Amino acid sequence: MSTAPALRSEPHLSVSQISTWLSCPRKYRFQYLDKIPWPAVPSALTFGTAVHAALAAMSQARLEGEEPSLDDLHDAYRVAWAAESKPIELKDGETPEALDAMARAMLVVALHQPSAGRVLAVEEPFRIELAPSIPPLVGVIDLIEERDGRAVIVEHKTAGQRFTEQRVTDDYQPTAYAMASLEMGLPGVKSIEDVEVRFNVLLKLKKPAIDDRPTRRSRRQADELREVALAVWAAREAGIFPPNRGWACATCPFRAPCSR
Repeated sequence: MSTAPALRSEPHLSVSQISTWLSCPRKYRFQYLDKIPWPAVPSALTFGTAVHAALAAMSQARLEGEEPSLDDLHDAYRVAWAAESKPIELKDGETPEALDAMARAMLVVALHQPSAGRVLAVEEPFRIELAPSIPPLVGVIDLIEERDGRAVIVEHKTAGQRFTEQRVTDDYQPTAYAMASLEMGLPGVKSIEDVEVRFNVLLKLKKPAIDDRPTRRSRRQADELREVALAVWAAREAGIFPPNRGWACATCPFRAPCSR
């Protein structure tokens, strides 16, 4: 299997691209075609990326038969935070120091979450062919575990509140993971319905907690992702990028070029 950077260097689709077009086609154009640089990165994005790096370090250590310390994970967070080259846009009242303390508190919770299975892979890239007329869908699976003889896909998230049932049920990310798992020949996976995907949501609260939400996908949902991907690619090729103005415009990194 190719590395994630190699897969992304070729023409491709991703769930993020599809979701971006569905939320605002004009933003999709600015981000993926025009490649306009973001003037700044929202603190929530940098924070989530840095926590994700720490969780990946935890899983990698366990894959190698080691148990990481809290300091190991906190260091991984700090390295990822410092790696952001663009200005970080803090919300009112936020400071890097407060976010650093919050990250450590959240990582305490993650570190003490009971391990439910054996780690099979960490940050595993995938590539699936959705249809002959469009580029492949590529992505990276955060964590693959084996539980009771069957592979389980774990998607790490950070959020300020628990996911709604609709988010868990309708999100295209687990659909892509389930389709990829079937092609990868993971243990206990013979049909798309066999794949268990778990949103492991680390909640950014005064008292951090984990919201562990299992979900499965069906052939109908796989067909829907294929249908939506085909429509998004057709719109891209036809140059259809209307703006979708609404509440999200207030924090969009492309506010300036979109208003010209």
